[in-house]
Amino acid sequence: MRTPIKPTTGISGRTGTRRAATALATAGLTVASLIGTHSPAFAADGVWYDNDAQVDAMLARTAPLNSSEAVMGYPVSGLDTKLTQLAEVESKYPHQKALEDVQTKLGSAFNLEPEVAVKDSPDIRTSSQDDIEPWIPRGPFDNGMTAKEECRRQGISPVPGVAVKPACGFVGVLEKSYPSNGATARVAGGSKLTFKQQATVSKMESDTTGWSVGGKVNAKISKTDTGEIGVEGNFEYSQSTTTTNGFTSMRDETVETTVPGGHFGWIDERVNGGWYIGYIVYKITLMNGADDAPKQKLVAIPARVLIQSPTTLSPVTWAQRKVTA
Repeated sequence: MRTPIKPTTGISGRTGTRRAATALATAGLTVASLIGTHSPAFAADGVWYDNDAQVDAMLARTAPLNSSEAVMGYPVSGLDTKLTQLAEVESKYPHQKALEDVQTKLGSAFNLEPEVAVKDSPDIRTSSQDDIEPWIPRGPFDNGMTAKEECRRQGISPVPGVAVKPACGFVGVLEKSYPSNGATARVAGGSKLTFKQQATVSKMESDTTGWSVGGKVNAKISKTDTGEIGVEGNFEYSQSTTTTNGFTSMRDETVETTVPGGHFGWIDERVNGGWYIGYIVYKITLMNGADDAPKQKLVAIPARVLIQSPTTLSPVTWAQRKVTA
């Protein structure tokens, strides 16, 4: 990780010792625990930051984000479960622009075929909950498959051992950079803090094609004398088509730091990634539909996805924050 530029108001000073992280075992999932070869990301060697803007500026240098991103496959990890309405997406990323980006960022698999009739395309859904595909009903009492199921269906090769490229993915623009994953309680100036910080990445390995690559992160700070958890946060994320370094677990580190006099201080745990707002997009082609006529369409479903910084190994950065007492 590159050394960030220190703000002029920063006050630094800390020491640390490291030990290797232990493997994470998660029952019920096929998980590869990624043991890091680098130390935890503690911002600017202990600089104390006065405001969010300073932290964001530092992170823009150490964990840069792109203004727009694309995810190949259905974004199983990092997909926001809260409702996303079409109106809020359209105001930031019109679907016309998104469908253009699909062609350039996700490839020719999304191109409509000239010899097949186009029907109900583009099919722009009203919200993230409007994800049922009526062209493929699952049964007499079911309206259809979900987008997640449709993307999985497309990724299953009819010929064993022959890979297929599903026409399914996500395109979006950056909405919120470096969200906070939690913070410790504030303590008075002059207080000496000794704590252990650690972050473990579990990458979900799956033979289910049609879904994106991503993972889960558990990051926490605990007091070394009592073992009490100061802050612990968990989040999921997706990788994008521009990712060159996937997140890895980081070696545990014991840190000693002192809050500057005349201030209250705390530790803010920031995600090295951002929320992107856009659309889950897939192409569906039926050669023998219910009306026995070949047809095709593009579907766009409003969504938000947490996407990692494409070049950063560390999943989180711990930033020391202070305010005047």
